[in-house]
Amino acid sequence: MTATFAWKSGRTAIIVIAAMALTGLSSCQTVSPVDALGHPEWMRDLDSDFLLSPTGEVLYINHEQSYVILQSTVMPQAHEEFRLFRNGEHVGRVRISERSRPPFVAADILEGVPESGDIIRR
Repeated sequence: MTATFAWKSGRTAIIVIAAMALTGLSSCQTVSPVDALGHPEWMRDLDSDFLLSPTGEVLYINHEQSYVILQSTVMPQAHEEFRLFRNGEHVGRVRISERSRPPFVAADILEGVPESGDIIRR
């Protein structure tokens, strides 16, 4: 009888310890430190090339009505402005319109003469 009691007590102890461990793990949270501007600390290590990485490209241009159709990897917000680059050179600016059908979005030409294949960056 003592062996049966010891086995049940041992099993109960294991269950209780496991339950405590799972409860403790589920309440743990990882908090990412932020800088004075509220940006996550990991962003500090990113180089400017990453931050200026392309977010899309010009697919179609309508010079008469002064707009372009962009294909974007990250959908921009309406009225957001982007710079256009061709071969690494800044060639113009566009403002995102409210018309979009992901991954495509229309943008008004603010300056420059866009060409198909131009890259957009913030």
